[in-house]
Amino acid sequence: MILEPAFFPEGYSRVRIVSERHGSWVFLATNPASGFCCLKVQRLANPEALNALYETRRTLAMLSDGGPFIPIRQWGLDVASSLLWEELELADNLVTNAAFVSPDVQEYTPLTLATRIRESGPASTIQVLDWGIQLAGGLVKLHCENLFHRDVKPANVLFYRGVCVLADYGSTGKSGSSIEFPGTEGFVPPDGMGSPALDVFALGRTLYEAWTGLDCFQFPSLPNEVLEANDWETLGWQLNQVLTRASENRPSHRIPTADQLLAELKEARVPRKRISRRTAITGVAGILAASVATYYWRSLPPYKAVWRRLPPKRFGYENWVGNCLTCNWKTRKFYSLSGDTKGTVLQVVDLNTWRHSEYAFPPALYSLCSLLSVSQDEVFEVERVTGRIAAYNLESQLRRSVSDQNLGLNDFFGRPYFNPITKSIGMFGGYGDYHTSNRRYEFKWGSDRWELVAEASKTLPWPRKEWEGKQNAVAQLFPQADMTRWILFGGLGNSSGIQGEKDPDLVEYDGRFYRLYDIWELDLKNNAWHQLLPVQKWMPKGVKSAVFHPGTDSVAILCASDTTITQEARFYLKHLGDTGMPIRIPNSHPTFDGFEIFPLLVEPESQDLWVFAGEGVFAVTMQRL
Repeated sequence: MILEPAFFPEGYSRVRIVSERHGSWVFLATNPASGFCCLKVQRLANPEALNALYETRRTLAMLSDGGPFIPIRQWGLDVASSLLWEELELADNLVTNAAFVSPDVQEYTPLTLATRIRESGPASTIQVLDWGIQLAGGLVKLHCENLFHRDVKPANVLFYRGVCVLADYGSTGKSGSSIEFPGTEGFVPPDGMGSPALDVFALGRTLYEAWTGLDCFQFPSLPNEVLEANDWETLGWQLNQVLTRASENRPSHRIPTADQLLAELKEARVPRKRISRRTAITGVAGILAASVATYYWRSLPPYKAVWRRLPPKRFGYENWVGNCLTCNWKTRKFYSLSGDTKGTVLQVVDLNTWRHSEYAFPPALYSLCSLLSVSQDEVFEVERVTGRIAAYNLESQLRRSVSDQNLGLNDFFGRPYFNPITKSIGMFGGYGDYHTSNRRYEFKWGSDRWELVAEASKTLPWPRKEWEGKQNAVAQLFPQADMTRWILFGGLGNSSGIQGEKDPDLVEYDGRFYRLYDIWELDLKNNAWHQLLPVQKWMPKGVKSAVFHPGTDSVAILCASDTTITQEARFYLKHLGDTGMPIRIPNSHPTFDGFEIFPLLVEPESQDLWVFAGEGVFAVTMQRL
């Protein structure tokens, strides 16, 4: 027996119930004009969530008039019953495989992508590409309004007048808004409900089911029917690459935005045969020899990257967190400090023996960031939000409290740095309550207080987020050789610092902020900022980490894992003495497809770049050509 809602909007009449789940009911009904319609009634116990859902209907109603959405005609609230209702157009009929007409009342069943796959089997490659382009276009429109669907799956994709459209807006809301239904298993990435990534991941899995006929839990397996299809060599391999990247479990490998997913699906829609690496190299060499060889050779970078794998076959430990100052090269020990409300863990790796040790300490209220002091052999822990500071002795592994001051700032999130002039720990940037900041604080030892730094520069870096789950979106801050000048690279942000605000002249907008790719120099002597590379002037693929390299007087930027360019890790150098773009440095031999990069460090004596990655540890020498 199905329990129907106690409330039904005035002027509407039930014809019959179509479905019921998770506190929502879908009816075939008639509206006040006596026309047939779909009426959905949804109960939410949280009043704030109910009101937020109601407000999103206004935006969705405007979007649904001209996009791949089921149109919303009317909506309303019954506060007493904690119910939201909405009138929608009727989807096509599964029984007739055509648009709904009034004689279909008793045999009407909405045609979803799930039922179409079940009834008709997997779709062709070209059909799945067309559906994907339609649906990704819908996600782009949603994300541009700072709205996220949060439950994309075949059962929530309908056919309306023959077009594949997004439907079931019960979980749709703004980033960070509460949600009572946490997505559908198999369509939620391991890193959770981060809204843009969730929608991209879920659409990738949805298209996978439509193309292969397999369950999403079998991803990325492909049936023989797909591999042996006539279009595999022209379209299938391209679609497979896009879906593999869209639904990749590792965030650093995943297509990050709906805009990029849409662009890649459109590109994959053009038939193109695969070219082997050897054929590509031969072809490029021929072209260069025939037309632009002279220019190419004149443009060669002055260095090549010589990679050397060090003993550990793999590197990476649970909850490993590192930044630019976590290695003590005198003792050759590498440190990581991570913590939450369950406990704080100091991890130590001996770079001579590669032994790994862990030391447990009491928990922190909020997540931590760590900094290795250059004047003492201690790791300093700065607790986000509160600003409380503790120090860990690297020999005894004993913890001492440095400051119990509680700032209580929700946006006291940032990149730590050490100021050798004032001997202070500093913190740049922050993110909280859907906005970013570009403030700088320094902890003054005499007063034992955090103080806001008065910047001398009129022009400052844009506000930016310090953390976005993985290294490739982090605003990175690292020192030059004398520690009095620091480099800021990349991150997510915008000019206002307000989440959701767009700039028409910029791209790579994820519905919240922009990927910036800019480079700034911070002069601690004068509290002055100097821009070295403007926002999005240079837009690399697969950015992982960056560090200052004294031997070349450059910012060394490590990129990897971007299938649109190459599978091998690669360095770019941005020389501090010129205004040019970063130059790609060739590898002495093929390296690895780095799926996760931990800190990128420079060994002081040899000036080798040390890459700590999931695949292992590598020492990279910048060798002059």
